[in-house]
Amino acid sequence: PGLCATRAEAEEYYESHQEQFSSPAAVNMGAIVVRAEGIARNAIERIEDGQEFENAARQFTIDPEGRYCGGMLGWIATASLPPELAAAFEEMEVGELSEPVAVGPLWYVLKLFGRRAARTTPFAEVAEDIRRELTVSKQAAALTEWITEARERADIEILL
Repeated sequence: PGLCATRAEAEEYYESHQEQFSSPAAVNMGAIVVRAEGIARNAIERIEDGQEFENAARQFTIDPEGRYCGGMLGWIATASLPPELAAAFEEMEVGELSEPVAVGPLWYVLKLFGRRAARTTPFAEVAEDIRRELTVSKQAAALTEWITEARERADIEILL
């Protein structure tokens, strides 16, 4: 067998490792988490009156990480969100602020900063990278095998 990976080997790897080349639907989100709907509505009023979302998050949220990050939670897979939050984001446009959303005993004010659809990177975009990685793996395996065989054939004598 050759030490360079073929296109067919790369295609086989791609097909059997789809999860490596897929990214789920996600939202770039901000959240203000509070204990009461009235507090959530107060935060929304402040933002609508001109206060920056990040400053309102630092002022109102009970989530320590959210307070530190100004409510910015970054990209989160939609499927990993509680159903109530995922449903709220389905109704929102980028840049929009939500109405208060109840999740258990907590209330959320959400802001949608971006949306990304689920995507699988086409084989054509990753074919050369896959071939290169498979080639490195084949060459490393061949070298390991050669070293093992060389050690087995070697006649080593230790003189003290």
